[in-house]
Amino acid sequence: MKTIVLYATNNGASQLCATIIQEEIENCDIFNIEEVIPALEEYDQIVIGAGVKNNTIYKPMRDFLKQQHDFLLGKKCAYFICNEKVKKIEEITTKVFKQDLREHAIFVEAFGGYKESWVPKKAGDELRGIHVEQIKAAAKLLAG
Repeated sequence: MKTIVLYATNNGASQLCATIIQEEIENCDIFNIEEVIPALEEYDQIVIGAGVKNNTIYKPMRDFLKQQHDFLLGKKCAYFICNEKVKKIEEITTKVFKQDLREHAIFVEAFGGYKESWVPKKAGDELRGIHVEQIKAAAKLLAG
């Protein structure tokens, strides 16, 4: 099974989560949608993740979800956000991922995120605020 992880990030948390997913499953590619969007029909599973700012995901990913909505319903998909505000997770995922996408999803998760003071400034800071074990558990769902 061929999997792709598409992400949009501001401070690197979503890219880090995408990388962890890629390391956990075979035959997986990752792409920043602000750089390139490959031929999605070549993939069996699509994982979509984005960082959160002002209680919504980044605009490039919001636009992508609107444009690809019907296509995504025809694929096995999973969604994640990177957000450090635990109390807002359900509100944000409900707002940014339409109900039909959520119901059709393998998973809809929040993998933590960076507070302003947590943004990595040196090697070793990258995992602060990121829920690595939760990401690995979600990746197992993708691996089958």
